[in-house]
Amino acid sequence: MIEIRALIGLLHLIGLYKSSHVHVNDIFSPDGTGLDICRAVMSVQRFKFLMRHLRFDDLNTRDERKAVDKLAPMRELIEEFVQASQKCYSVGEYVTLDEMLETFRAKCAFRQYMPNKPAKYKIKIQALVDARLFYTINLEVYVGVQPAGPYAVENSTTAVDTKRMIQPISGTGRNVTMDNWYTSVPLAEDLLTQHNLTVVGLGLRYCPKKNKVVLLLSTMHNDASVNEGTPKRLPEIISFYNSTKGGVDVVDRLKLNYSVARTC
Repeated sequence: MIEIRALIGLLHLIGLYKSSHVHVNDIFSPDGTGLDICRAVMSVQRFKFLMRHLRFDDLNTRDERKAVDKLAPMRELIEEFVQASQKCYSVGEYVTLDEMLETFRAKCAFRQYMPNKPAKYKIKIQALVDARLFYTINLEVYVGVQPAGPYAVENSTTAVDTKRMIQPISGTGRNVTMDNWYTSVPLAEDLLTQHNLTVVGLGLRYCPKKNKVVLLLSTMHNDASVNEGTPKRLPEIISFYNSTKGGVDVVDRLKLNYSVARTC
């Protein structure tokens, strides 16, 4: 277990140096161009061996588990990560709810095909993130319709997804910032009355298009106060939305820039 923890630590360190695409032999190079700490922890041969043989799933029971769960190969790992994230940190008073798209080329029943994107196959992940410090407090991989069983969840509306995502902060008085994919009046009212959470959301999908009218919904703001500190004297609700809307987008950029993913 100590060696596996050391391996995970090295992967994070390599990601910190933005070297996830650097050849492993160059990272462990002894000529002064590599990362000396990597060679101090383990040899390059041992690093390659662990990377090639490390698995997070039991192949012997995979088919049985996949019969009731499309996410079976990764379910336990993801759930433990989310539980640890919630246990180790208490998010601030403002959080952001949005979706991320993770590039994924391997065969997968629930990957999304996006012909207009450079990477055409992606997996959709919904995330709840601290709007100021960009810490992920909850996430859920979208797998579509699950087989009947313990992992079947309702995905009929975004309101259902939202109520599931906000469970870790339900009743805490925090604010959730969301875009027009999630925003609705019934949802905002329900989160306020049933979960003690305020909402600041961008527009509604059935309202005027972009560049025509800027429409926001808020159960946090009670008046039309203007932020005098902005050049355009923006309404306070717009200034607040702009300052808290990008939490998930920042996480998306950070995990791309400091990726720990490696083929070896």
